[in-house]
Amino acid sequence: MINNRKNKKLLITDVQPLRTKEDIANVKKFLSKGHFGERDLMIFMVGINTGLRCSDIVQLKVGTVLHDKTPYIYEQKTGKKRQVNLNNIAKELNLYIRHQDFTSPDDYLFPSRKHNVSQHITVNGFYKVIRRVEFQMGRHDLGTHTMRKTFGYHFYKKTNSIAMVMQVLNHSNPSITKRYIGISDEEVNNQLSDFVL
Repeated sequence: MINNRKNKKLLITDVQPLRTKEDIANVKKFLSKGHFGERDLMIFMVGINTGLRCSDIVQLKVGTVLHDKTPYIYEQKTGKKRQVNLNNIAKELNLYIRHQDFTSPDDYLFPSRKHNVSQHITVNGFYKVIRRVEFQMGRHDLGTHTMRKTFGYHFYKKTNSIAMVMQVLNHSNPSITKRYIGISDEEVNNQLSDFVL
């Protein structure tokens, strides 16, 4: 019998960040289609702009982000308190909230298709959405971790600071972060491309 834990880790390492703006735009385009396109797109926007895990994104409530675009949350996986900066997507987030049928600050920001605002979409539910997009795009490297890895990859490219990325992603050492966002292989290949003896 296959060890599920080992199998899960294998899947996460196969998932890659979206390295180009074009790839990000294409995923956004495919996500925005369909009855729940606005919700699915906003989950993706929060993910690629904050580095939050999907399990933390789906748990967000309207009241957490409505008036405070730098709220504190407790991460599901680590239990650690983390401040999330949503200022960069505040306009899109406010527009999304206005278009929904929310009645209370306790409503889930990303409701389940079946249970409306009383339950949130599950990580597995969003995984299925991403897999559908992956199929439509003819790719084989997308998953829920694509959002977090995309954030880490582009934040590193902008800051050139693996320490800052490591801090935001809550990793314990730089080698984990580099491997997670796919920087190590890329850096080595870039250096080797013009290495001649």
